[in-house]
Amino acid sequence: MGQTGLGVVALSHHATLSGRGLGPLITDWKDNIADLFEPGKEVVCYKSVDECLERIDYYSRHEAERAAIAAAGQRRTLQHHSYAQVVADQVRIFESYLARKHAGERTGEET
Repeated sequence: MGQTGLGVVALSHHATLSGRGLGPLITDWKDNIADLFEPGKEVVCYKSVDECLERIDYYSRHEAERAAIAAAGQRRTLQHHSYAQVVADQVRIFESYLARKHAGERTGEET
């Protein structure tokens, strides 16, 4: 998972695990969204306010599709984006950063 995806996963965790029939996660487009979820199948994305409103209108009238995307997003979250996995990813990112920083200090370079 890319570093920029951590925020998406943290937000999606609550949205996709709510279990209250709220529907799929509708989020603004991110360049790495496909690394985290399959757009249109596990998450609904938009690139403008108008597109967001169109998506909300569409899925409010298409209950079966809305439920299928919500269920798929929930499955993906449970399988690949648990809090334990997100924290493990963050730890790896921090350890990598600290290792590069420490290596730079030993050589006198800044990283």
